[in-house]
Amino acid sequence: MSDFSGSNLLRPRDEPKPMEHHFFDYWRNRFNDFGWRDAADNVGRYLGATGAEKVYSEDQITQMPPITYRIGRNNTLIEGRTFTGRTDNEDFNKRLLSLQPGQKGVKFSDWWDAPYSPKRILPNAVLGIADLALGGNGSKLRRAYDDLTDTVAHPGTYASIGSFPLKSYIDFEAGRDGDKLTIKGTARHNLEDRFDFDPGQLADAPGRVLEKSGLAAEFPLRYESEQDVEAEGEYGPGGITIKRVTWGKRR
Repeated sequence: MSDFSGSNLLRPRDEPKPMEHHFFDYWRNRFNDFGWRDAADNVGRYLGATGAEKVYSEDQITQMPPITYRIGRNNTLIEGRTFTGRTDNEDFNKRLLSLQPGQKGVKFSDWWDAPYSPKRILPNAVLGIADLALGGNGSKLRRAYDDLTDTVAHPGTYASIGSFPLKSYIDFEAGRDGDKLTIKGTARHNLEDRFDFDPGQLADAPGRVLEKSGLAAEFPLRYESEQDVEAEGEYGPGGITIKRVTWGKRR
């Protein structure tokens, strides 16, 4: 567990810690007891009061199923919608679908996000059920289910990061040979957040007291990786059908 030097270390040794500091010490110890090492480390960094950015390694991210799941979900959207010209960007879709035989190295860019918000579980569930009743695909209901599952099944990740605002950007070149589509590109997975507390959360009030006293500080959280991808598809009357997709390792 990391506990970085900060303004709190300038306090006299015999000066007692405020009650709010004990609150965070208690939860840091409980997180360690639960085996949530990253959550405990983040509380220690918060109490270190330096505000220094924490960058997650690939090894750390692989231990956080909610995040790796969202990377996989973004990759699935890239395969099923980006590479087939079924995005929400009509100009993008038109360019890919109208690629002419013999064209090569045509550049495209797109992105997908997989947000996570426990506070949106109930509203999204209600909206998703209403959407299904009206003949929609109930995507908000799926998101509510994913968020609920992550909160219950992986509370340690939620305690570490809170929300998971993960985005995946894809840059690729496409070529067409007859009806065959070839794609080669690189996805960049990016997570940027802050270790802080929303108004009304249990830690918000004691956190504000410590921050005003220079005894704690919010800090940014970041994760970045790249992943190569190759795909083959086929143009037909119904658009593009993807036949093969190969993803490389994240790095």
